Amino acid sequence: MKALYMRLAFSILMVFCLTVTAVFAQEEKNILVNMKTIPMKEVETLTINSCADLLILLESKNNSVVIKEYQDDSQKNNNQSNRSITSVVSSEIDADTGYEFTIETLTRVSPFPINGYTEVYIPASFRGALSIIAEGGIVRSEVNLYSSRQVDISITNGDLELKQVAAERINIAVSSGSFQAERLSGTEISLRHTSGIIEIGEARGRLSVEALSGPITVRELIGGGSIVTRAGTINVELGNAMDDFSCALTTGSITITTPSDLFYNLNAEAKSGDITVTPPRGSPIKAHGSVQWVFGNEADVTISAKVSTGSITVGPSIER
Repeated sequence: MKALYMRLAFSILMVFCLTVTAVFAQEEKNILVNMKTIPMKEVETLTINSCADLLILLESKNNSVVIKEYQDDSQKNNNQSNRSITSVVSSEIDADTGYEFTIETLTRVSPFPINGYTEVYIPASFRGALSIIAEGGIVRSEVNLYSSRQVDISITNGDLELKQVAAERINIAVSSGSFQAERLSGTEISLRHTSGIIEIGEARGRLSVEALSGPITVRELIGGGSIVTRAGTINVELGNAMDDFSCALTTGSITITTPSDLFYNLNAEAKSGDITVTPPRGSPIKAHGSVQWVFGNEADVTISAKVSTGSITVGPSIER
């Protein structure tokens, strides 16, 4: 029995050592190849152009933008004549409103991947206009992005992951990839998407979504707006402070969850499928074709839903 315990302890120790070794090997796999620090001064506009496999936005510890580019160490001896990493390029333009910086990072030269990533550290005090353009790869923000003006983000053939974004106007375009955001807050929030998953934790403002295919989920919409897509599902939970909201879908299902005390006008149309509506403090009602109902004497919000082939469900959630 003692020998069995000793073998078991040795096995656990070996697993632990192998795990630690694997972690260290992963950390040592990428090496820092470029680093640039740019004092922000009174910057009004910040533009980031990236072709990195992974672009990570982090919070700067001072009033400077810091760019770090990492490359897979195993690639340094593999056909480097066709692979290169450029230095970070920044341009400072004296504009009427202050200064403008353009940052270009490149850790991948098509068609040969470098398997590297880029970190951009942005000061928490930055409130100017922010523009991010990325081709391929993943863009992940681990810092909240705030702007007193506008935030523009365009991703081609890649995924976009955001925490909180607050600006007067938010314009997001994602082509062939997934989009996730914890919270979006702005007077106007525009999202253009081709195919993939859309997940928004909270949208506060007027939200406009145009997509081609894929599931769309908004866990809380405070404001109003519209969602239009061709194929997939639309799941939206409306908050208490609402304006008019509409959604349209060619093929799939629409689910709109309403507050239990929200009174509203409903326009719903399902050319081929069922319509299920649960009125405030009422029981579910099933219908076909198109319906126009008014719930409440003082209903000042209009909810519109339209699907060609599929179903529509409107009403409070079961938990309520």
